[in-house]
Amino acid sequence: MGAAFFQHALDHSWVTRKGMTRIVAVTDTGRAVLREQLGLGYAALEASGSEPSCSSRPSRGEN
Repeated sequence: MGAAFFQHALDHSWVTRKGMTRIVAVTDTGRAVLREQLGLGYAALEASGSEPSCSSRPSRGEN
């Protein structure tokens, strides 16, 4: 289900990929849709920002 939702978000320009990486950014349109349709609040969507932020925590499977 997650892969299908992600593909739908890409197809509708709710998110954009950053190059060939796994990094994505939520677009202004995506933020509006996620607020309206899923009830996600401002704080949850601002974490995605227009530019992705990096975390110092390792990804899954990394130690």
